[in-house]
Amino acid sequence: MGAYLCIATNGVPPSVSKRIIVDVEFSPMIWVPNQLVGAPAGTDVTIDCHTEAYPRAISYWVYDNVMLLPTKKYGTETTENSYRAHMKLSVRNLQPGDFGNYRCISKNSLGETEGSIRIYDVGKRNISRPLIQDERPKVVMVSSSDKDVVQPGPAVETGLGLYTPPGPQGSGTGPGFSCTRTHLSTFMSVLLAWQISRRCTQRERETGDSGAVPSSLSFKNF
Repeated sequence: MGAYLCIATNGVPPSVSKRIIVDVEFSPMIWVPNQLVGAPAGTDVTIDCHTEAYPRAISYWVYDNVMLLPTKKYGTETTENSYRAHMKLSVRNLQPGDFGNYRCISKNSLGETEGSIRIYDVGKRNISRPLIQDERPKVVMVSSSDKDVVQPGPAVETGLGLYTPPGPQGSGTGPGFSCTRTHLSTFMSVLLAWQISRRCTQRERETGDSGAVPSSLSFKNF
């Protein structure tokens, strides 16, 4: 549809022309770019429809079987170009009752058609916020007086004397030993001395001699 120009000439001026307007009448057609639109509550959202019709159609929006008029809640805009029209609907400050199906309807003398757009809730926006005082990580300072107290255990005969190893922890849950580097070094030294004494005693029994500890055997601190 549009304007057509018919020109007639035979080489002898002037030429003649005739302009003819061709109009094609048809019922409305609607094209919806996005049929599913998500938005969080408390925000604004805009949906749109494209229509084509001739003769010129009447276009409007419907929600919950009620025609929507321009208000503080809803904003409507229609841009027309020849037989085409672009419809827009803005919904401000979305609330739970605003989510659902919206229909754009276009009708003329030859018929009626509609498109459907669903607005759904995508949930709350992820807004970062500073940690409050109770949510911040806490650093606990422990003084030496708060540490577990190790009680001495029963005495052990090592061959060179009595050795009293560290006993169970004085506090905490369940039995156990509090082993530090000093305790471990002392225990290993006493254990080595006991092994040397035992070896010397065994050699004396085999040879029948008694004497000092061989110089090849010595204590070693771990």
